[in-house]
Amino acid sequence: MATARSQGEVRWPAIQVLEGCTLCPVCANVCPTGAVKRVREGEEYVLELEVAACTGCGGCVASCPPQVIELVEAGRDRVLAEEPEELFRGEPEWS
Repeated sequence: MATARSQGEVRWPAIQVLEGCTLCPVCANVCPTGAVKRVREGEEYVLELEVAACTGCGGCVASCPPQVIELVEAGRDRVLAEEPEELFRGEPEWS
């Protein structure tokens, strides 16, 4: 019986952001690959992830003040996406 590894399946890390995100810049600032970005759109901020650039280092998880980021496994579609993935959107709580 063939294993997943012999079939060429690759496991890739990603993050997800849960409710309670304050849209502070900490996760984007500590990301060593620039996979996490915080972009301003008008009055809102958008937290984006370029899944293919995420190494799963956990820096964003450890540094998140409200502890609402967790590492998950990304599916093939997420890894191969051409555009960054929107993780969270809203007006920052500190504005």
